[in-house]
Amino acid sequence: MIKKLLILIPIIIIYFILYNYANDIEIFTINSDKPGPTILLIGSVHGNEPAGSVALQTFMRSLKTNPIQSGKLFIIPRPNKLGIIFNTRWLLHRLNNRDLNRNFPRNDRETAEDPISQKIMEYVIQSDLIIDFHEGWGFHRKDPDSMGSGVYPGKTKFSIVLGNELLNHVNKYINEPFKKFSIEYNKHPDIKSLKNYVNFLGKDYILVETSGQDNIQPLDVRVQQDLQIINYSLKKIGVMS
Repeated sequence: MIKKLLILIPIIIIYFILYNYANDIEIFTINSDKPGPTILLIGSVHGNEPAGSVALQTFMRSLKTNPIQSGKLFIIPRPNKLGIIFNTRWLLHRLNNRDLNRNFPRNDRETAEDPISQKIMEYVIQSDLIIDFHEGWGFHRKDPDSMGSGVYPGKTKFSIVLGNELLNHVNKYINEPFKKFSIEYNKHPDIKSLKNYVNFLGKDYILVETSGQDNIQPLDVRVQQDLQIINYSLKKIGVMS
């Protein structure tokens, strides 16, 4: 019995250290101190989809020489910290509700399923536009079952207009037809995703899915596509010049 306790106690201690580490996500606030919209940029909710995280960290470094001109940014580059480290979709510190993008409420009768989704929701409520960076396992134009290389706007009129503009913008830099981005509306309306939570709130939202899982495209290609979308969006709404 004592031997079992000696083995079990370190395991429990390590688990709680990892649990606290994983839930303590970094949320960066960049404030222009001038009137304007508040934008939430979030990347790599799934840890095996790293391009969003890399793109947001690259973008934050660029702000040192090209700061925002109005409004405010919230940036969450690593909401799934252990997932990124171990290249897995899941929240490794949890025994249930392990898919962060299935833990958000879809209506006022549901609640967040984990502390990270609850924290993200607090910043969604403060934001006017949410841009959410993911990665698919294929190319949507080649295989419609894949969400890769797709733009999936929320239900608001502005989301749909911006989504179409982003589609046209990013496709200017893609030569191979099957690698060009597609746009689709009302994708997966029933899952407990961040998109459906934002739709419930009636806020503007863009889901971006590069083609990246299993390195189907080089990471730098996917990161560049995300950066094109970030910069175009922020210039479009006047946050950047």
